[in-house]
Amino acid sequence: MSRALLFVFFVASLVGCTTLNFESPNTVDLSGVWLLDPSISQHVLFAPPKSNRKSSRREGGAGSSGGRGEHGGQGRRGGRDDSQSEGNNTGGHQQKPEAAVANKMTIEQAFDSMGIRYVSGPNQTESYRDIDWGTTETYKNKTTAGWRETSLVVETESKRTTTTETYNLSADGNVLTLEFEVDDRKFLRVFKRDTTEAAK
Repeated sequence: MSRALLFVFFVASLVGCTTLNFESPNTVDLSGVWLLDPSISQHVLFAPPKSNRKSSRREGGAGSSGGRGEHGGQGRRGGRDDSQSEGNNTGGHQQKPEAAVANKMTIEQAFDSMGIRYVSGPNQTESYRDIDWGTTETYKNKTTAGWRETSLVVETESKRTTTTETYNLSADGNVLTLEFEVDDRKFLRVFKRDTTEAAK
């Protein structure tokens, strides 16, 4: 009896986690120009902080290894450097989503997909991303995107990590919150609608 109950709860939890709607809801439209509010947004760290204790104990006499351990332990700045190198990496590692570093997003939402143009960094570097509802796979990762009620959920799995982006629009439609869950760590980025751009 107890095994049967456990099985039912297990199946129910799987259904709750994986059930997504692959058509955009009529009540939510993320389209528009969105500007990052840096005062209430967090930097997204893809690599957990490294332990200085382990690297210094194991490689105390090796200059190069000790140097890596020292730089890796520099907290937030070390995390940002890691994300930049990860974004430029053309190997088998998952790239950091553009939304994790963008200060501006221009979104065009359709019933089965979404296109986002990003502007990032001091040089205002532009990039573009297409997100199709459903599951798509490349040689690097697998992405599943869809709607859980009024929240857009985009989950990207790679050999290295799993990242979940959850987009939520405020009731007045002027604030877009984007929560990143990187394995078991969460980071929040907040964008506000550019009403001056919409008026043009």
